[in-house]
Amino acid sequence: MSTDGPLRGLTVFDIGRFVAGPVSATILGEFGARVIKFEKPGHGDELRHLGPAIHTDASAWWALEGRNKETVSLDLGHEAGQAAFRSMVAHADVVVENFRPGTLERWGLDFETLSSVNPRLILLRTSGYGQFGPYRLLPGLNTAGEALGGLRYIVGYPDRPPSRPGVAIADYTAALTGAIGVLMALYERDARQGSGRGQWIDNTLYEAVMRIMEWTFVAYDQHGTIRERVGAESAGTVPARAYLSKDKHWVGIAAASDKLFGQLAAAIGQPGLATDDRFLTNAARVAHRSKLDEILERWAAEHEAEEIVSLLQARGVPVNLVYSVAEIFKDPHVAERSSLVPVPGEDGKPIMMQAVVPRLSRTPGLAQWAGRHQGSDTATVFSEWLDAETIETLSRAGVISG
Repeated sequence: MSTDGPLRGLTVFDIGRFVAGPVSATILGEFGARVIKFEKPGHGDELRHLGPAIHTDASAWWALEGRNKETVSLDLGHEAGQAAFRSMVAHADVVVENFRPGTLERWGLDFETLSSVNPRLILLRTSGYGQFGPYRLLPGLNTAGEALGGLRYIVGYPDRPPSRPGVAIADYTAALTGAIGVLMALYERDARQGSGRGQWIDNTLYEAVMRIMEWTFVAYDQHGTIRERVGAESAGTVPARAYLSKDKHWVGIAAASDKLFGQLAAAIGQPGLATDDRFLTNAARVAHRSKLDEILERWAAEHEAEEIVSLLQARGVPVNLVYSVAEIFKDPHVAERSSLVPVPGEDGKPIMMQAVVPRLSRTPGLAQWAGRHQGSDTATVFSEWLDAETIETLSRAGVISG
């Protein structure tokens, strides 16, 4: 059931569980790959049960990250399920997993075994700490990735405990690096004078987080600087935060460069700030951030949000209202670009969710259907690659369902 996209013709077996591995598979499916989601009969992927429920075995989270996937039930912890999977992997281009290291080896589904069946196979292995190293066998979910990667330490206020960013940054960042890794491995295998051979990818939550930590590690190496929590501020650029308007809306303002700060100073009717020694450069503004924030907070409190936006936009200063999800749904720019799209649910009713990104001009991605009930496609998918007797045997043993 491959879609019309740049990855059409590609078959991906998603045997992962919440969150990073399955989201990598979702990304590939959004751009045309055929993604078959394998779940253990019964409970299924934990994403089905996290977040607000939509129907009996699907949450809002599953509706999003199960989209475009054919769902089958197969118990990979059972020898018969392992044997069935090994036979079917001959038809896959990519297998995505994010179990604790050692799990595939225990099941007889390690890369060496799978590649002996399919030498072109690419195996994406995402875990908290990686396939080697002293922490490899420790359980590692999103919090572990953000903690070891350094993100949790710098999120929040200096006089309070480290804060959670609000969404699963480690999982989603690793999902992106995992999808990128698959695409690079596919390119090496197939493009130009490709090797024609598969490979496995060691993708970790904590290293994905480390990669988005900006200058943090270089500054420590070169200067011994330990980046600390700065609350609502930006650690290295000032101003770059939200201010509360007269009508109690938060407005995000960013004017880090000296040129932009001059434009901001003019927009708020205080052009002299741009020539004040305390605010003359970004380094000076960082050193005197408290005084500058006091000035900007006072000014914002005297103006309504829409007026702030209008005044700053007229001067070319980056400014945005800080939206709740309800406000995003009503925004005209979001509407015109279809940044939220209706995707058919199992009952045929549309579910609004994020559009596919990025946007390719000629072969764009597509969200075709929301996450389905567990095992919806078991019969049709397995009948492609397993004979009727094998399917009946697996079904009687409870190794498959649906």
